[in-house]
Amino acid sequence: MRNRILSWAVFCCLLLQLLVLPAAAEGTDPAPLTREEDLFQKISYFYDASLEYAEKSSFEGYCAFYVNTQLYLLGINRQYVAGNGNEEWENYRYLDKTNGGYEVHAYGAYYDSLTSSLETISGNGTRNVYNILIGFQRGVTTAGRKYGHTCFIHAIIDGKVYFSDSQTVEINGKEYPEGTPVACTIKEFGEFYEPWTFEGAIHFTYPDDHTCDRGQRLFAQENHPHYACYQCSVCGGAWMDETVAYQEDCYECTHPGTPVLDALEPYYLVGTPVTFTWQDTERTASYELILERQNESGAFEHWQTVSQVGSGLTLEPVPGIYRATVRAYNDRGDYVDSTPSGFQVVEQWDCTLYGHALKEDQTVAATCTEDGSITYTCAHCQELPVTVLPALGHSFGGGKMVTAPTQEQDGLRLYTCATCGQEKTQTLPALNRNPFVDVRGNAYYYASVIWAYESELTLGMGNQKFSPTDSATRAQVVTFLWRMAGCPEPEAESCAFDDVKLESYYGKALLWAVENGITTGMSSTEFAPDSPVTRGQFVTFLHRLAGSPETACGTIFRDTGLGKFYDNAVLWATRTGITTGIGDGKFAPNDTCVRGQIVTFLDRYAQQIPQGNPSGA
Repeated sequence: MRNRILSWAVFCCLLLQLLVLPAAAEGTDPAPLTREEDLFQKISYFYDASLEYAEKSSFEGYCAFYVNTQLYLLGINRQYVAGNGNEEWENYRYLDKTNGGYEVHAYGAYYDSLTSSLETISGNGTRNVYNILIGFQRGVTTAGRKYGHTCFIHAIIDGKVYFSDSQTVEINGKEYPEGTPVACTIKEFGEFYEPWTFEGAIHFTYPDDHTCDRGQRLFAQENHPHYACYQCSVCGGAWMDETVAYQEDCYECTHPGTPVLDALEPYYLVGTPVTFTWQDTERTASYELILERQNESGAFEHWQTVSQVGSGLTLEPVPGIYRATVRAYNDRGDYVDSTPSGFQVVEQWDCTLYGHALKEDQTVAATCTEDGSITYTCAHCQELPVTVLPALGHSFGGGKMVTAPTQEQDGLRLYTCATCGQEKTQTLPALNRNPFVDVRGNAYYYASVIWAYESELTLGMGNQKFSPTDSATRAQVVTFLWRMAGCPEPEAESCAFDDVKLESYYGKALLWAVENGITTGMSSTEFAPDSPVTRGQFVTFLHRLAGSPETACGTIFRDTGLGKFYDNAVLWATRTGITTGIGDGKFAPNDTCVRGQIVTFLDRYAQQIPQGNPSGA
């Protein structure tokens, strides 16, 4: 903590230096700095302050932290998000406005090249611009994650680019080490970064620069909404004035907005009120409701018009098939119609044709372990439909450390369900039982990794590493499941998948998994053994391993229950305590399942260890 406080103190001092230049020696007048010298000095201060904030002596090419810190110093205030350069650029790309009040103007690679984008932003070097973030892609991992580089341009002045990077830059044969201020032409900047795939540029502008200087009016749109376009003489940015000029000959300016009639029920029993509602529209003085009724030949003919009416009108039409339209008038008599909406009034109600008219009658709340239900009554028949509310599953949370594991002694963690108060305990293996250097004793997956190792489900990735945050492949997970089942010999000696090598480590495991219906592959001829397994796929494998037990219909997570193959498996896994999702009401079925999550799921499945994973297993 003391080191952190000292670092922030140094950091704040450096911030002050950004605003106040160093004092000249006593008795002398300081020589005025040129604009380039001033920029170089500020860039150097940014680098020094970034090092202090990061508590580093060098960024060693870690561009994301360096760029983010520079943006923080400028007041483009986004909290640091760990990631590579390509991801950090993406973090800013989709912001409408940052906390610092800057506006985000993104120029994607689809729009232009690196050099052309900078020329566009700076008007081919004819206007001075500031604060430009550049993003590059350098490749894609086997897990499908893009990685790359990002750098920050402090200014383009008189066509020269002023910046620094977290790595060595070579311009015109001269090397500039990490953090060194660089001044070069736009073309030279583009040539240096040309070997990398340009993702795009983001120009941050501050709106106050525009409000105090409208600059030059470039053009006015001829069609509605008649915005005028201005260019700021301070930074050269162009924007549309938000004031709309009214024009008598413009349809959009004079005609009413199009009304939208709210959805009607498809069927109504005669004598049941039909209510017509809609939202008020712009430039509208009055409304009409027009009803058309289908005649014997099937054509619609006018039935009734109600003028000077407001939303919420209620009518009781006679039996028949109808079409309703709302008409909006302005004060000149011009009108615009809504899209017609159809409905039918019937003399007798048939639930098999028109559906039940249900009313909730009784609700039994679901508990952690028991399903609940909602019972309905129908106004037209004696049926009592029931909706099952799935059991919620325990909410054990992250648990409480009762006894921390030592080198020789096991520890103990206590879990208490926040919903029902039920308690469970978990043994935390002694530290001398941990063979992996990358598995910490306080990690959510710690006990599960040791269990998997001691159960001989996995020996890790080599070099005393388990790689808990790496993606698990489909081949790895069927091997884990096969070993959990006792490594049974498969009956088959071949399979239909063209991308499977049966002599590999996962060969027997795959044959066994196919025989037992645990996997059917990605297609009839493809298993994709090296592809990352998703969270939805893995809980489906586990569900099938358990014999695909029946689970009441329903959903607990807002990103499941949408008719996908994994829905029943996710619900089962939740009710049995295998998963609690990733938080915010989500399970993230399409996210990659990492190795730490995999062994945690397996451990909970095998031993019913309580869930409660703050990292999202």
